[in-house]
Amino acid sequence: MKKYRIVREINLLTERTVYYIEVEKRYLWFFKKWSRDVGAHGSVCSLTLKGIRRKLRVIADTSPLVFTLKEVIT
Repeated sequence: MKKYRIVREINLLTERTVYYIEVEKRYLWFFKKWSRDVGAHGSVCSLTLKGIRRKLRVIADTSPLVFTLKEVIT
């Protein structure tokens, strides 16, 4: 079962918000990391939360979905 999450990044200089989809990558049984490589060409991003949720539904259509939201301020 793949775990996906939506990350919101805010650029404080331009006040622009971008949402990204990340997938959990596991190595061995105890080490995990989050990667923006979800199998598409490049990272999957959107300017609205509604748009990124629609893209997440398309990506995770056949696999079970675990959804988390993380906020990153840059």
